[in-house]
Amino acid sequence: MLGILVGVVGLGVSFSWRVLVTSRDIFVNEARKNPLTQILSILNPSDIPLTGESEDRVNILLIGIGGEDHPGPNLSDSIMLVSYQPSTHALALVSLPRDLYISTRDLGPLKINAIHAYGEARKEGSGPLALTEEIERLTGLSIPYFVRFDFIAFKKVVDAVGGIDVEVAETFYDYYQHQLFTKGRNHMNGERALYYVRGRFLEGTVGSDFTRAERQQAVLTSLAESSRGKNLFQHIELGLHLLSILSDHVRTNVDVTGLKRVASLFQTKGVPSPIITNVVSDDPAEGLLVASRTEAGGYILIPRAGAAGRIRTFFANVFSGAEAPLKPIALIIENGTKVAGVASKAAEGLPANQFTVREIRNATRQDFTDTILYDFTKGRAPDLVANLKERFKVTIVRTEVPADLDPGDAEAVLIIGQETADGLAASSKR
Repeated sequence: MLGILVGVVGLGVSFSWRVLVTSRDIFVNEARKNPLTQILSILNPSDIPLTGESEDRVNILLIGIGGEDHPGPNLSDSIMLVSYQPSTHALALVSLPRDLYISTRDLGPLKINAIHAYGEARKEGSGPLALTEEIERLTGLSIPYFVRFDFIAFKKVVDAVGGIDVEVAETFYDYYQHQLFTKGRNHMNGERALYYVRGRFLEGTVGSDFTRAERQQAVLTSLAESSRGKNLFQHIELGLHLLSILSDHVRTNVDVTGLKRVASLFQTKGVPSPIITNVVSDDPAEGLLVASRTEAGGYILIPRAGAAGRIRTFFANVFSGAEAPLKPIALIIENGTKVAGVASKAAEGLPANQFTVREIRNATRQDFTDTILYDFTKGRAPDLVANLKERFKVTIVRTEVPADLDPGDAEAVLIIGQETADGLAASSKR
């Protein structure tokens, strides 16, 4: 969808003014500007960098909603993070399953597809930013841009480029929408493509949230290929037709200057190919998510225990496809009891690739009942911190340095309390 907007704006300055006049609703930031500022935005050179270019990564959140005349019109039917790497001209898509259940900052535990709807209920137009902020908290990324589109925009854009060719991996029947899709290459118009990406009530594994996300990615990739073939940068009539389609059904905070920059990059280098695709999965062995149920019995997906850091690493490495190893936590272990040797015993079983034990010593006093963890990692390695808490039955976690503690350059200090000490002492006797 962003590629279509880029193609439209890339048709020239005079045409861009017609774009701006007839589609101010699309560009939510342009609608707030006065006419002179809008004219200047069109005349701005196309080499003004996008937010994130200096870090070699531009992030945009794609949000697909049902729109008017659909049940739950503001629920996010599709959520994808689009990332562009200028140095390699690579483009990556990562889908987030709509059933992902997270703890939000203001709304409590919630399915991720409902966040946009709650934002819109609070104030019209605030849904995209509400969802973007939560995705930033989940992924650890800065996501400065969003593009939101509804089902009507999707269908008509597919029709406008003459349909798309999609490789269907496996024959399946959607018994809710009453649609049959056969294995192999299928040419789809807008309505058919919408059936394909929305299908959920299917037999077998093709009905999962993850295969549905894969279908959505395949369709967007095919749409990008079709757009490349139509050469939107040169076909003014097609651009105007697309504009009339999008004006009531697309919203974005990417301004005209930003779109001109993307248009310039893509005109010079072409639309990136191949496009990297990925899905946050629930693979039983290595997946980041696991299936669960709400108290009311509803199906949800939740982050696997201790996977918060892995989720962030996954998103940080979408272009390499690998999870970069975390730097071990520099750790001091103190014995806060009169049980001799428990600090050394605690250090023995710690994985060397996760923890570097800088020092083993006695605490300033030996009457600790609870095991205390002083965490100075600032959120860098939540999985490793969770490992410590579970392994040593930590009951108290603090992030401020007390006056009687010298952590040096350590990122964490573990003070062994009596209960943990008894457990360690008992295990050494077995």
